[in-house]
Amino acid sequence: MASCGDPDKPDVTKSLDDLYSSWHSLSAVWTERSGRLEEQLQAALGYQDTVQRLLEWLDGAELRMAEEFLVGGDADRVQQQLAELKEFKRELYQCKVDLESLRPPGGTAQGDPPAPLRDFRQRWDRLEEEIVSRQHQLEAALLGLGQFQHQLEELLQWLQRTGEQLQGPAPLRPDLQSCEIELAKHKRQRQLGQAVPEALGQGQQLPQPLLLVPAVVAQAAPLRQQLRRPLLDPCGNPGTGLGRGPPTQP
Repeated sequence: MASCGDPDKPDVTKSLDDLYSSWHSLSAVWTERSGRLEEQLQAALGYQDTVQRLLEWLDGAELRMAEEFLVGGDADRVQQQLAELKEFKRELYQCKVDLESLRPPGGTAQGDPPAPLRDFRQRWDRLEEEIVSRQHQLEAALLGLGQFQHQLEELLQWLQRTGEQLQGPAPLRPDLQSCEIELAKHKRQRQLGQAVPEALGQGQQLPQPLLLVPAVVAQAAPLRQQLRRPLLDPCGNPGTGLGRGPPTQP
């Protein structure tokens, strides 16, 4: 300013003021733009971290569904699997909140998501369907196991009572009518033994998920073998089970 003449000082002062004003405006724009870029950078990093975290969780969840939550061999095991599956389902829904709020940086809430994100969500939907299907299988297996074990216990009790009766000494009947009554009782016992469903050994009465459980099949196998063995004959000759009637006379 000292080198300027008095006539030029107002113009120089105005030019400097305009320069300072432009500089401040440019600095403000730069600061704002820098802040926006920093926010977008943090959003992009957060998006990548969230996608990576959900992808790793989804990979582990798919592997877990393939290896776990299979139908167990007893009611306690199935109940435990149901509890674990429900906890896993809650974890899935918590992660789904993050998935639903996931948006690519710079994207909008409207419009189709990018192809990778769309594929990711399709895998997620399939996992949800598999969880629901597996839960229904476990619930059906739990109900079937309860019915099967109840029937099995009743049948074993009947076998024990019948075996104790047949192992006792044969009563001596001096008259024909008493012998006919005893023979009728024996035939009734044999009919009850034959009326026990052969399906118990073949698995036809078991719910479909239980047919693949080795423990259930193994539990029914000894009983099937016992049911196929012969009863005591009406004369008191010892047999080994309940499957056939008395031997024929020559």
